[in-house]
Amino acid sequence: DHFKIKQKIFGDGEILGRDVRLRDLDSDDMDCIKTGFVRICPTKDIGGRTILFVTPKVKKYKELRNANRALWYTTMVALKDEDMQKKGVVVLINNYGNFFERFSIMKQHMVVRSAIPMRIAGGHFCYNDPIF
Repeated sequence: DHFKIKQKIFGDGEILGRDVRLRDLDSDDMDCIKTGFVRICPTKDIGGRTILFVTPKVKKYKELRNANRALWYTTMVALKDEDMQKKGVVVLINNYGNFFERFSIMKQHMVVRSAIPMRIAGGHFCYNDPIF
């Protein structure tokens, strides 16, 4: 799955056999990263785990491909941290606003996430949709 998804996101070529570099991203990918929709928090939780903060509402992208490339790059860079590899990550998803409006996009991101070798130790899903 890892290489199939990576190929789907980044295409063929030597990039499949190496880490994605910042210079592999185009300006639309970078614009998406700059929104801060996915961030690695500078401090860890009480168990020493990395905190990945996701705010889908602030994400702006030209094509879904740009958001997936930004997600891939950010999480793979974070995985360079040995503690994150060993202890896992806590994911906080701040999904305030219309949950159902972004649900199909989130499902596509989960396909990307499933191809990234990241152990999720915990998660919190925050929302304010009155339906729930």
